[in-house]
Amino acid sequence: MKIRRTLLEIRVANAVLDALKQQYGFKRFHLVGHSGGGHTVAGLVQLRTDIGCAVIASAAISLRSQMRDSGHPIVGQYPYYDPIDHVDVLKQRPDLRLFVVSDRNDKVVSYRSQLEFVERVKAYNLSITQVTATATDKNSHDLFYQGLRLAVDCAHREYDLINAPSGLSERAITVKKGESVATILRDLGASAEDISALTAVLGARGRDGGLREGETLRVLFAANAGRSRVVRVVVVGESEIEAVVALSDSSKYVSIAPGAFSGVLAPPPAHPNPPQLAPPAWPSAVALASVGPVPSNAIKLLSADPGAVPPAAAPPVLAKLMAQKVVLYDEDPSDPKGKQYVGSVVWRLEPIKASGNQKAGVAVRADIEIPDRKFKMTMSFRRNTDSSLLASHTAELTFILPPDFPGGSVSNVPGILMKSNQQARGTPLAGLLVKVTDGFFLVGLSNLDADRARNVQLLKERSWFDVPLVYANQRRAIIAFEKGEPGERAFKDALTAWAED
Repeated sequence: MKIRRTLLEIRVANAVLDALKQQYGFKRFHLVGHSGGGHTVAGLVQLRTDIGCAVIASAAISLRSQMRDSGHPIVGQYPYYDPIDHVDVLKQRPDLRLFVVSDRNDKVVSYRSQLEFVERVKAYNLSITQVTATATDKNSHDLFYQGLRLAVDCAHREYDLINAPSGLSERAITVKKGESVATILRDLGASAEDISALTAVLGARGRDGGLREGETLRVLFAANAGRSRVVRVVVVGESEIEAVVALSDSSKYVSIAPGAFSGVLAPPPAHPNPPQLAPPAWPSAVALASVGPVPSNAIKLLSADPGAVPPAAAPPVLAKLMAQKVVLYDEDPSDPKGKQYVGSVVWRLEPIKASGNQKAGVAVRADIEIPDRKFKMTMSFRRNTDSSLLASHTAELTFILPPDFPGGSVSNVPGILMKSNQQARGTPLAGLLVKVTDGFFLVGLSNLDADRARNVQLLKERSWFDVPLVYANQRRAIIAFEKGEPGERAFKDALTAWAED
């Protein structure tokens, strides 16, 4: 019995939600659906009034448009259900946060079928946000994880809204020639203390000349102890969010990495009373419509303030979604192929204070974990400003291993290599690596002009790191880890800041 894309399929899913609601006492659902599942989600939001956030990813939600563009009819035992024909019922869902995630080059589902649905919803003056993302599969279709990120983010921000401070107000300022973050904040009435702290965290963007004419500065204020305080600043360029700084739970300003979506930024929704959301952890259309405090669960993951939130406050699903792939290849005398252990790496850009001859600046930090080996590693890259050290950049490598680790400890790190993908052969960064103490190594990258240019190019263009290791028992290993979108963004921002310093 073929029931895909039919009202019967949607009613079956609807009955399942009713059963879950009755059994567990759920009051509200947040849904994400990809491809055919996105069609089901589009139908469910038209049947139910208890859905808060709904994300439809790579789905045919105007079936007539899909059939027209593909040239193939949709046939089955039952008539198909076309969500675009029932958009008007969404007028009864004023609290719904509806998102459509699309790749313009999708070869499976017509981009136009998604765009026409969005335009039909907007024609009814209803709130909907379309996010254009880039799928990495050969059909440019698989946007499930991008949709899941957005759904998780939306759900957490709706939860945080319950405890949001009162008196929130946001101003959007178009940057004029000669204006800086400091002058704009001063004109808006921000305190000198807040201005100084915010501009320091923004780095190069916080200085005079750090903003470009035509950019938008979105400044969120909240009443705090009888005065208005800046709780978030978002710098928005022509097509993406450039920088985000927000007030953490510890009353410190922290940098939030913009992150995963590469796509268009939509204007705030036209609906007169949309639920106001806290800012996203990832750049998407949501950010421009957002009003509210940064979710505490995102600060721990994406900021440089380790004391902002207890580690337990970061939801595992958020950490998993932000983490990128790591593989530890261990030499094994009994197996010529060796052994592989999979782990994760979380990237972030962190401000660093001046110390000794080193000036204040920013560093790119990678926190790596291999659970099956109880293996932890941290890598921190920064520009060298110490004239007594003949290096363009430095990297600190720290290893934390359990007492019963089979290799004993890491006794040597021969170098750092960059490669284009997991299977490629790595190209070494030119420099010198020394062991400082057990478990701590310092890398100084060559300051010769040719080496420096080549190293920067490798850091900018290559997507994976290889770090060869030698254990205390003389067995060898290689740990390979990818930048992913968070790492690419962190290095892009850091290299820009280092070049401007």
